[in-house]
Amino acid sequence: MVKTKKNDKTQLAKNLILRRFDMNMSGEKFAEYLEIPYGTLRDIEAGISNGRASTKLKIAKKLNISVEELEGPTPGELEARRSKAPRSKSEMLGRLMELLPVLNEKQIAHILAGIEGMHDPAIDALILKLSQRKSEQA
Repeated sequence: MVKTKKNDKTQLAKNLILRRFDMNMSGEKFAEYLEIPYGTLRDIEAGISNGRASTKLKIAKKLNISVEELEGPTPGELEARRSKAPRSKSEMLGRLMELLPVLNEKQIAHILAGIEGMHDPAIDALILKLSQRKSEQA
């Protein structure tokens, strides 16, 4: 059995989550679209599993990309690396605000944990929105 690096799992998870968000689908609907069990998708997105080679191949084919693209840096990450310019904070915050309606409680908690302690008016506004959304789901 080949050991998978944590980074590989994290990149695959991030790529799947971004694709799912771009398609504006819930985890259940995305798993159905990909024709894989929801538990498998959930484990991959959580970084618990990297998925079997056959599962990744199935996902890649369904998304019309290669397995390398599925596991590798996103086009945005590649562009940022090329230009050596990180994505702007306002762009990141805007994207998070757009995704707010489709985020589940676990995703909101993860984002909140990641930005905890940051002091900035835009981030404070995002935290407020995320907290409101989280309380709506409870």
